[in-house]
Amino acid sequence: MKTTLKLFITGLTLLAFSTLNSQLSTAFAQGSLTPPGAPGRTMKSLDQIEPRTPISSLPFTITNAGSYYLTTNLFGSSGDGITVTANNVTLDLNGFVLAGSSTPGGNVAQGQPSPKSQALGSLNGINATVGVTNLVVRNGSLRGWGQSGVNANHCDGCVFERLRITGSGSWALIAGYRSTVRDCTAINNPGGGISSDYHSLVSGCLSAENGGDGFWSGAATLRDCVALNNAGDGIAAEDVSVLTACTSRDNDGVGIITGAGCVVNSCTSTANSQSGIWVGENCVVKDCSVRSCFNGGIWADNGSTVSGCAVCYIEGLAGIQVQAGCAVLNNTCNFMNDDTTPAIEAQSFGSRIEGNTVCSNYWGIVVQGTGNYVFRNTATANSSGNYTNAPGNVVGEILNVSGGATVTSANPWANFSY
Repeated sequence: MKTTLKLFITGLTLLAFSTLNSQLSTAFAQGSLTPPGAPGRTMKSLDQIEPRTPISSLPFTITNAGSYYLTTNLFGSSGDGITVTANNVTLDLNGFVLAGSSTPGGNVAQGQPSPKSQALGSLNGINATVGVTNLVVRNGSLRGWGQSGVNANHCDGCVFERLRITGSGSWALIAGYRSTVRDCTAINNPGGGISSDYHSLVSGCLSAENGGDGFWSGAATLRDCVALNNAGDGIAAEDVSVLTACTSRDNDGVGIITGAGCVVNSCTSTANSQSGIWVGENCVVKDCSVRSCFNGGIWADNGSTVSGCAVCYIEGLAGIQVQAGCAVLNNTCNFMNDDTTPAIEAQSFGSRIEGNTVCSNYWGIVVQGTGNYVFRNTATANSSGNYTNAPGNVVGEILNVSGGATVTSANPWANFSY
């Protein structure tokens, strides 16, 4: 018994010693004694911190693709300020002013050049040469250049955003094909405001007090743009353009004028010296407001639709005047200003005049041609006549409800007169 106990105790001792020895061996084991290499560089290079090319003086020519930025306000006394000859360039004005100056070294803080000056000898603030593609210019001001603030007339697929352009000798901004112009301001440029070529998008821009048109576009889309006090037309757009939620006011020409196949939707035209809205063939003018224009309200060429518009206080021509094959639907025309101006006038044949309300004009609805259709309109208090229809037109029964009446006619095409 004693021998067995002794052997058991001895076994336990050996087992404990073996376990401790294993733990000590693990605790004091050493890795490789070969020293590591020199520590790697952890700081970023200057190119990594600012991977753009600075522009610190004028003139400057960009000949390689890449990103460029202004480091300060810059002035040019002759020629173009920045010339772009490469594709795929992004130019950030970085909030600074790019100014043309007839006085070298002029200082913005000292007021030179003034916003209304035309710099002697300077040309374009930014000039993109013919064929440049994918240019982006953003974030800054251009002023006082002898020609245009930005000239990219023969370029393609360019973007111009958050630019303020004043006092250029010609147009403020000329964009080429398939351009995007957004959130830009053009003020007091003798040539005109913002020009964009075919298939461009112009949005959120203001063009005011320019010597020509506020906006000119070729087959473009304009939305949320404002044209004020320009010496030409407020907004001029060529065929198949779309204008949405734009405002044109106090311009010397037409408020909004388009070519054929255009859509003018939810726009406002007020106090323009010529017509409020003037559109070519096969256009749609919808849900617009035209007020206090001096040579007609809305004029539409053959095959156009004018619907849901409100027109008032118009002189010279009719509130709404259409040519052949048009639809004039559900408009309101009130208070034409002179003694020869009708509320609605169909000058040719084949138009449909339906569901309109005309009130307190000299003439109400005047149909001069033949083969027109006049249904379900309401004409009230038009001093020289509510309806004037030439022979050869189709006119719904005219129900005189002067003094109030209970309508008993079952004629669904009846017009109302009061």
